[in-house]
Amino acid sequence: MNVLYVAHRIPYPPNKGDKVRAHHMLRYLAERHDVWCACFVDDPADMRHVPVLRSLCREVVALPLRRRMATVRGLCDLALDEPASVGFYRDGAMRRRLADLSSRVAFDAAVFFSSSMGQYADVVRARRKIIDFCDLDSRKWAELSRHGHWPKSALLAQEARLLAECEHELYERFDATVLISAAEAAGWRVHERAKLHIVGNGVELPHLPVKLVYDSGVVGFVGDMRYAPNVDGVLWFSREVWPRVRAACPRAEFHIVGRGAPGSVRRLAEDPGVRVVGEVPEVQPHLLSFQVAVAPLRIARGVQNKVLEAMAAARPVVVTPQAAEGIEATSGKHHLVAVDADDCVRQVTGLLGDSHRCAQLGACARRHVTITFDWDHQLTPMDALVAEPCLIRNPTQQSAPAMPVSA
Repeated sequence: MNVLYVAHRIPYPPNKGDKVRAHHMLRYLAERHDVWCACFVDDPADMRHVPVLRSLCREVVALPLRRRMATVRGLCDLALDEPASVGFYRDGAMRRRLADLSSRVAFDAAVFFSSSMGQYADVVRARRKIIDFCDLDSRKWAELSRHGHWPKSALLAQEARLLAECEHELYERFDATVLISAAEAAGWRVHERAKLHIVGNGVELPHLPVKLVYDSGVVGFVGDMRYAPNVDGVLWFSREVWPRVRAACPRAEFHIVGRGAPGSVRRLAEDPGVRVVGEVPEVQPHLLSFQVAVAPLRIARGVQNKVLEAMAAARPVVVTPQAAEGIEATSGKHHLVAVDADDCVRQVTGLLGDSHRCAQLGACARRHVTITFDWDHQLTPMDALVAEPCLIRNPTQQSAPAMPVSA
């Protein structure tokens, strides 16, 4: 089959949540079909990775995204009561290149990654069109608006409302819509759910050393610090949790690993026991140095790759309920869910004082993701989704009651 894959960000290297999912989905499809890929490149340094995509695909369209111009377009759209994220990715050159591809290739299916790329469906000719929302961006903006200050909070709330309307419109237009987890789908109100499908995330299993260390005293967080929910989580943990952990365990250190840390995060290095590591060439050595990994996210959607990656590295992980929501795992067995700051202090200090418990929890986490979060297993539903409509069966959704559209 001929499959077109359209993404808002180049799906390589897999070093960010959305790029991890896009990369593995593209790889999975390319192993089974002839695939064409069209994407934006928002980091000029990523242009050097285009040859990797070409090794997977029949043809690649990779267009540079000029962020300043894109931001202006987005703000103009927001002023006109249109979603800023759609305006951000609106590009005449992309429309022309997609139209050209459609004129030359008879696509059996086209997969569009993210709501912001759904705007290009009208220029693509394909027998079947699928949109992968991953998680609902409208909910993310709504949550961010509740944690922000005016006037930014008002703009985020407006974007959330407009994008929710856009998501419903796209659901009606596409042949199939994909979300990352049943938890993400549960609260989404649409007329009928026969077109709604779940395609989860997986995790790559790293090679582990023969002897794992669980007495380093290091508590660690890994995440792209250009992402507002990561910044919010790290600041909350540093203010509400870390001083009490440090008081109980004076030798403990908190390591923040990830590129793009803003000033508010960099200044945390002035606090006792806090080290802002920043961008690293390889995350794995840092993960393995953690006695405890934390995901203290107050704003989280879908499946947190950072949690899966820490579990795959056999690290004991303390997560908030928000970070745990999309992951099928049992608290106390595969990870520890901390419901508030007091609980987080108790869970982290307990692990720091019990290396045997750390090893036990880490081993259970590794076994769990090995069985449950294999990428090919998670992506198997895509086989049916890119096929003819008559082959689609979605028994998990047939019994769901019809629900009205609501933003």
